Amino acid sequence: AVKRCCNMAVTGEQLRISQIGLVARSPEGHAAKGMAIKGHEDLWVEIQANTFRNWVNEHLRSVGMEVRDLASDFCDGTRLCALVEVLQKRKLRPSWIKRPANQHQYLENVTSALTAVSEDGVKLVNIGNVDIVNGNLKLILGLIWSLIVRYQIGRSKFPPRKLMLAWLKAVLPECRVTNFTTDWNSGIFLSALLDYCEPGLFSHWKHLDPNDSVRNCRTAMELARSHFAVPMVLEPEYLASPFLDELSGMTYLSYFMKENSPGFRSTLRWVNSQLKDKHISNFTRDWNDGSVLCDLTTSLGAPARHQLSNDPLVWESNLNNGINAGRKLGVEPLLRAKDMVDSNVEHLGVMAYAAHFQWIPPRTAPSLTVAAGSDSHTTRINTMTHFKIEWLSDEVDHRNISVEVIGPEQQRVDCRLTYDSVSGKGVFTPTHVGMHQVTVYNEGEVVKGCPFYIRAMPELSEITYTGMEPCAVGSIVEVLVNSNGARSGNIDVVARSPTGRSLDCPVNERGGVYTATFQPDEPGEWSIAVMHSGELIQGGPFTCFVFDPDGVKLLGLESPAIPESIFDFTIDARGTGGLGRIIVDIVQDKHSLPHTIEKVGDSLYNVSLHTNRPGKYRVYVYFNGSLVKGSPFALRVGTREQMKMERYNSAASKNSYSSSTHESSRYSTFNRVNSPTIHQISSPVNSHSPSPFGYRGASPLASPLRSPVEKTASPALRINNSSLEKSSSSAFRVNSSSTEKSSSAFRVHSSPILKTSPGFRINNSPVEKVSPGFRVNSSPSVNGLHSPVHSPGFRSSPSPLASPTQSLQYNTSSTVDTSSNVRVSTMLSNLSQRRDSWDALIKTQNNPNEADLKVSGDSLQLLPLHRASTLYIHTDAPLAQINVTVTAPSKQQLPIKMTRSSSQQAVAYFTVTEVGEHAIDVKVKDQRVAGAPFRSHAYDACAIKVGRIPNGMVGQPVEFEIDGSGAGSGNLEILVNGGHVTSFVRNLGNQRFLASFVPHEALSHLVEMKFNGEAVPGSPWQVAVMSGGLGGGAPKMSV
Repeated sequence: AVKRCCNMAVTGEQLRISQIGLVARSPEGHAAKGMAIKGHEDLWVEIQANTFRNWVNEHLRSVGMEVRDLASDFCDGTRLCALVEVLQKRKLRPSWIKRPANQHQYLENVTSALTAVSEDGVKLVNIGNVDIVNGNLKLILGLIWSLIVRYQIGRSKFPPRKLMLAWLKAVLPECRVTNFTTDWNSGIFLSALLDYCEPGLFSHWKHLDPNDSVRNCRTAMELARSHFAVPMVLEPEYLASPFLDELSGMTYLSYFMKENSPGFRSTLRWVNSQLKDKHISNFTRDWNDGSVLCDLTTSLGAPARHQLSNDPLVWESNLNNGINAGRKLGVEPLLRAKDMVDSNVEHLGVMAYAAHFQWIPPRTAPSLTVAAGSDSHTTRINTMTHFKIEWLSDEVDHRNISVEVIGPEQQRVDCRLTYDSVSGKGVFTPTHVGMHQVTVYNEGEVVKGCPFYIRAMPELSEITYTGMEPCAVGSIVEVLVNSNGARSGNIDVVARSPTGRSLDCPVNERGGVYTATFQPDEPGEWSIAVMHSGELIQGGPFTCFVFDPDGVKLLGLESPAIPESIFDFTIDARGTGGLGRIIVDIVQDKHSLPHTIEKVGDSLYNVSLHTNRPGKYRVYVYFNGSLVKGSPFALRVGTREQMKMERYNSAASKNSYSSSTHESSRYSTFNRVNSPTIHQISSPVNSHSPSPFGYRGASPLASPLRSPVEKTASPALRINNSSLEKSSSSAFRVNSSSTEKSSSAFRVHSSPILKTSPGFRINNSPVEKVSPGFRVNSSPSVNGLHSPVHSPGFRSSPSPLASPTQSLQYNTSSTVDTSSNVRVSTMLSNLSQRRDSWDALIKTQNNPNEADLKVSGDSLQLLPLHRASTLYIHTDAPLAQINVTVTAPSKQQLPIKMTRSSSQQAVAYFTVTEVGEHAIDVKVKDQRVAGAPFRSHAYDACAIKVGRIPNGMVGQPVEFEIDGSGAGSGNLEILVNGGHVTSFVRNLGNQRFLASFVPHEALSHLVEMKFNGEAVPGSPWQVAVMSGGLGGGAPKMSV
């Protein structure tokens, strides 16, 4: 037996409370600690004893027991042991005596119960088995309160009163709850709590009469019992009593905030409504790693980043990020991050913290409070380039603004930011030709308009010359003649072209200075003769070199390139006049790609590129710093089917940026069309020649490799082994012009045979390239020469090259795999048109296994709205044994009409009326066919909305918006002037896009638009383009 010690020191604090509170006190604040009762102890004891007895009976009801008098019914320990077993959901060990016969057995039962709750974390102070057996009511009440806190409110190292009050304050902000006694007497706060648990259940709580307290309490408590199964452990008269004790009020209200309670579920519903990509079921373990808190604050406009990990230290860092973001919203934490990481964290603390976010007005996402952009999308290297940042909200703190500029070689470019009260400016200086990606962040989020891209062009060339400054064909040349000191006489100026034609230049005089102008119309060296009174002045005639940037031609872009291979094309600059420098920038997905460029003859250059993914590449060519006519040129990489699949893949991962680094090939097994089997050949760079244009990053590029290939009788290409010299490292070395070049070594990973298919055509001539789809030549190779040609940031390699004369081309007819349900587009050997496409809204489709496929038809890919779609089932089963169901996004099944087109094929017809994903299920003889149910997407071309397309000006972008939000999945194509003018597209979000094109001629432009091959409403559009006038400064000569 444990005997209670009654000798206690009396302090000043204890004198202020009654002896009753002292006797029943425990460290957790149980049994009226701190309550200034000062009389009315009998009322307080009556209310609390009634409440606790009802609470005990709620639990004992499941085992068929009942307590009528707490002081006497617990004395033998049987009901106490049964209560502990119900609360702990397990049997006591050792088992207790069901029918005790004496006081010794009473004490033994009570000891078993007290030991069990003590081992379960309930701290027992000043209470023993003798106190229970002797019927000490005050201590029994203290024990029951300890059980209520542990098994109903929840175990926590924080005072339960603080956490409960915090949750009530959070969910009832209009009530201003401060206690668990007098605030609840009127019944109004309880009515408001019911309305929180289920909005609309007690919406008129604000209109209740506070003087009718007992009626209000009874109505609310009965509604809570009937609607939420909250037991009335507290009588309505007691709840309305001014002598209501705090522990009784906390006991009743705990039914609204314990786990799976009405308040718990209401707070949980709100949290889940804010989380887009996850669903939580508790306020404990789901919050340990910090991801839920970070997502919650982010949804309210205070972004917080979190890292997925199994490390509790990372979880704590995540939680601190979320807590700091919460402070920005005005919510202070109740628990520390270290506490919330604990797997045993009490749900009430986290739930109360989460509830405080409910009434915070959503903060505008930082990404929407700042916009950034540039007035120009082009600049020149070594030139300060400016862009602007605009505040869209008064809450922007410029200290949270950061910027990242990535150059064409994936290098970071220094950028400086300046701010004023409403905006900011950024400035950086590009040093490399190519695309620069600019991304502005606010609080770590990418702001509106970002990332945007600025293309850095080369500097206008500083050409070494004698005489007048060189100029371009079509420029205005102005000659100034100063006649001071000369005798009077007529001034005549004559310009003579390289072909001997003479042009008279009109002369004007002003203040003794004579001005003559002419406009050269052919490239080469012009002669300017200035005569005074018929005599040639001293130093004349003067020379002016004229170049023609439009004289540059690109050869070899007609045939499409193969993904993940080396592709060559030729630049012919013989029509420029010869004096100048060529720079090439190849762009894919707004990123500049590595390549090599080398001179192979007089004004002839070879460009070699290692292609990446399928798609449309843009080739920008500059001559003396100016874009040549037709630039950017289009280079198609891959078949149309490969490009279509790549667009699908890009749409599925639209938040990821494509990189110019070379990934492992994903296209070697692409079998939509019958393409040659390509044996991958890797060729490491090993150039020892000094070059001022060396590539600054790691690149698997090498000089173009060439080996003679002979055509055999079988449809295959074989490497002529007589031209290969095997080394000890199992690498082959290519001998070109009888000279061994170690830099041209390559490894053959498999048999060096390239099988051809009926879908390709090979010219009957010796072929030098082993990669199909490239231009090849059969002429002798020539050693590369150093030249003023510049490829921005990449290697100028002296590899051998000859002028391409033969090409491996695609056949103009389609090759269709009849076992596939996918149509293959026609592949043209000469791609004369330029086309820009993007996916408006595409979901990844899971293609069924084609080998087992018994179903085909266009309807397995896309479904046009309000038009009949067909599905072919390849089976001889009777129609009665074929079951086809098409389920729309609204879960409604569409009517199906079945017919038979042949003895081996049945046809199903149906018409979709909703945009979105449809499930097509096919069963034959009650067996589902392989791949079913199929997922197809219905689209509506008529839902594409195109904004007003304004008239344009030469050299200035024409922009217009396109809204595809209601059109569904598919491919939207824009064609300007039949594809001869390149269009650009930027994603604005929510399936809205900004399209643009830059006209280069003052003539009417035709804009055509198709969605999944269907013309969109309003197409085509006529856009008037006006001339922008003459630009550029004219070279001057002073005599």
